[in-house]
Amino acid sequence: MRDRTKELGNTAEASDEDEEGRALMVKPGISTVKEEKENDAFFKKVLEIRGVMEMLKKVVSDLENKQKTVLGVALPEDGMKRELQTLREEIKTMAMQIQKKLNTIEPKKGDDDGKYVPINLRMQRAQHGVLSREFVELMDHCNTIQASYRDRNVERIQRQLRITGTNVTDEELDGMLESGQTDVFTQNILIDAKATKQALNEIESRHDEILKLERSIKDLHDMFRYLAMEVEAQGEMVNRIEANIINSTNYVEKAVADTAKAATYQNKARKVGINVQVVPIIGQVS
Repeated sequence: MRDRTKELGNTAEASDEDEEGRALMVKPGISTVKEEKENDAFFKKVLEIRGVMEMLKKVVSDLENKQKTVLGVALPEDGMKRELQTLREEIKTMAMQIQKKLNTIEPKKGDDDGKYVPINLRMQRAQHGVLSREFVELMDHCNTIQASYRDRNVERIQRQLRITGTNVTDEELDGMLESGQTDVFTQNILIDAKATKQALNEIESRHDEILKLERSIKDLHDMFRYLAMEVEAQGEMVNRIEANIINSTNYVEKAVADTAKAATYQNKARKVGINVQVVPIIGQVS
C-alpha cells in the first residue's frame, strides 16, 4: 500500500484556494473529553439560535400580514398601529439576541497552523457561516416588506392629497416626509367637506406610521450592516465547504460500493480455487 500522506501535505501547501478542501482533515490523535464538551456546548448554542430564528420568522410573517390589514383600512385604529409597533420592537429585540448569540459561537480567526485545521474548528466556522447567512437573509426579507409597506403608505398619502386638490411632486412629498411635519401641505387646505377631513386625517395617520417605520428600518440597517459584509466575505468559503462535504460523502459511498463489489469477486474466486488479492485504493478527497 502506497503512503500518500506526504503528497496530501504537499497539496495542502500548494494553494490557499484549496484550504476549504481540507475541511475533513484532522490532526493525529483522538478527541479529548474537553473537546467533546466544547462541541456539545457549541451545538447547544446552535440549537438555541435556530430556535430564536424560527420564532423571529413567525413574527416577521405576522408583521407582513398585519401590514396588509392596515393597508386595507382607510383610517387604521390606534390599536392596530400599536400592534404593528409591538411587532417591530419584538423583531428588533430577537434580532439583537440572535446577533449576540452568533458572536458567542464565532470561531476565533487564526486558530489553525496553516497546514492542518481541526475538524471541530472547520465545523464551527461552517455552522457559524450558514447561520449568519440565514439570519441576514431573514432580516433582508424583513426590511424588504417594511420598505414595500412604506411605499404603499406614500401612495395612499399622494392619493389623499389629490382628493384635497393639492398636487405635489415626488420631491416635495419626500421633503414633507423627511421634515416630520404633517401640516406642511395641509395647513392651507379647507376642511369644510367631510371627505376632505377624512383625507387629511388619513394623511396625518399614514405620515405618522411612515416615521415610525423609517426609524425601525434604520435601526435594523445600522445593526446588520457589518454582519452582512462579514457574511458576504465568508459566503464563498461556506459554499466551498458544503460542496466539499457533498463530494466527500459521494466518495465514501463509492468506496463502500467498490469494497463490497471486490469482496463479492473474492468470494467467487475462492469457490473456483483462484486466489484473488483485493488491493485497497486510497483516494484523495477533492
